[in-house]
Amino acid sequence: MEQLSIAPQKNNFADGHLTLASLPQKFKGFLFDMDGTLFDSMTMWRHLMPDYLRTHGIELPREVHKSMQGNSLGKVVEIVAELYHEHLDEREMFEYYDQRLKAAYGEQVAFKPFALEYLQHLRAHGRRLALVTTTDRVYVDVLFERFGLHDYFEVILTISDVGAGKNKPDIYHEAARRLGLGVQECVVFEDALFALETARAAGYVTIGVEDHGHVDEETLEQHCDLMIKSWDWA
Repeated sequence: MEQLSIAPQKNNFADGHLTLASLPQKFKGFLFDMDGTLFDSMTMWRHLMPDYLRTHGIELPREVHKSMQGNSLGKVVEIVAELYHEHLDEREMFEYYDQRLKAAYGEQVAFKPFALEYLQHLRAHGRRLALVTTTDRVYVDVLFERFGLHDYFEVILTISDVGAGKNKPDIYHEAARRLGLGVQECVVFEDALFALETARAAGYVTIGVEDHGHVDEETLEQHCDLMIKSWDWA
């Protein structure tokens, strides 16, 4: 896949004062993560696997859970089923997750306060939006159809589309390429530290979105150009 050629350095725009309100004047492309960034869904994700495994008498070690961070659902199921093949059936496990995720995205998962209004604000300023997510496209579509969001985003990419997780910058580069923009013209929104580190090292200005204290504010601030607790930009 063709990638943008960049130098891994801090975006020059980050040297100025950044606020949510000022971003539409500084950037043309807005690259958004989905879960934990725009949508209040990470609590659901954090409990989904541990709850299922406990019904089979399994406690997943923290280091194993962390090592799977950023993988697609199918890959996570494959890894866990292989680790505990004596206790788990991979197909049954996938069907369990699939049913619950479709129900959650179709009925329960909600926007973070003011996130939808911020997307509308960006559209009113003619900014160009891309979704960059680890969540499988089938669940993205369930959620987007529910809220009527397909027209908001010119580009929708999952890690399966680019063949790499967010420990590599491929998904950000491909989103920028499809928008027809350079790295210096784009800003990336993420809640996960490792994703913020990846995007920032690749030259993007990064906005860290606080998500229920999952990462302490001081640490989050150290890994992005601007940390926000709320989408209320006014």
